[in-house]
Amino acid sequence: MNKDKWAKKHKSVLMFYMRNIVVKDVSPLLGSSFQILFCRDFYIIVILMFLFVSCTSKTRLNNEYATARIDSTKKIHWGRGFFKQRVYYTFYLDTLRFNCINDFKLGYSYSGLFSPGDSALVNYNDKKPEESEIVKLVYKKRKI
Repeated sequence: MNKDKWAKKHKSVLMFYMRNIVVKDVSPLLGSSFQILFCRDFYIIVILMFLFVSCTSKTRLNNEYATARIDSTKKIHWGRGFFKQRVYYTFYLDTLRFNCINDFKLGYSYSGLFSPGDSALVNYNDKKPEESEIVKLVYKKRKI
């Protein structure tokens, strides 16, 4: 029997299973009584769960920008010749000083983007300025 004939023959049965609750045993070989309910509401629950997880991410509602001075950098070894660059920087807001740390992507030992004395653009939240991140390099100090 080909697939088209089978689909036409069992279409009503498949629609019945999609509309109504069907209980299936997950592991009949093990003999457990654990059962999962399959229904159309299952898809709605999964979509709502993904929506909830995506909406609870760390977003910055009140974005503000400031200029930061890079104090020092450090290379953190991640194995097989790859390093992450850790940047220590300072920025000021209304006479308050914030010392922060930011880690950057993996790269080889010679691929450091930032060096001490550079200036960078920092994105921070109004309510929690200590949770900031470097957006881009603004001024690169020349090395002689």
